[in-house]
Amino acid sequence: MFNDRIQITIFTDGSCSVKDPYKRGGFGVYCICNGKETTLRRGYWNTTTSRMEMMALLNGIQMVDPDVKTYVTVISDSQFIVNAFRKGHVNSWRRNGWVGIKNSELWKEIVTEIERRRKMVFGMKWIGGHQANLSDDYIFGNNCADALADYKSQDCWEQDLPIADTICKVPEWAIDVF
Repeated sequence: MFNDRIQITIFTDGSCSVKDPYKRGGFGVYCICNGKETTLRRGYWNTTTSRMEMMALLNGIQMVDPDVKTYVTVISDSQFIVNAFRKGHVNSWRRNGWVGIKNSELWKEIVTEIERRRKMVFGMKWIGGHQANLSDDYIFGNNCADALADYKSQDCWEQDLPIADTICKVPEWAIDVF
């Protein structure tokens, strides 16, 4: 049925430490297409785990060429992200004008990016996180995304939310930014 499409599997993960005074987080994307692996990771401060999970999904979708017929499967260990699509929450939120939905700007951007890819068939799958059987391709991919998302291993962090939106302490290394 989808033999005429390029198969792409994208593993996404996000992380954030609420104990970190700067609320540092990160997202990781591990993508497999035609046997080739592509990775993407980014660090943020003044963020949340939910936002990092959403940013991972957004960036994973943005990696897909909108002009190519693709069959994309996104695999995530976030039930929040997967259920938003599989249970129709995103469509309900959209019909209701995104009223009362946290991070609606990110959800809108995710929906826009999916819709831009008219040649993409899109699906979501959930996988339990932190499993050890690395000989399983799905578990291996999830562990790769998890390692990429680890906020402690990021090279640098960009500011996510405005300082006024939180009680986050401004890090000394970010003073020059303001």
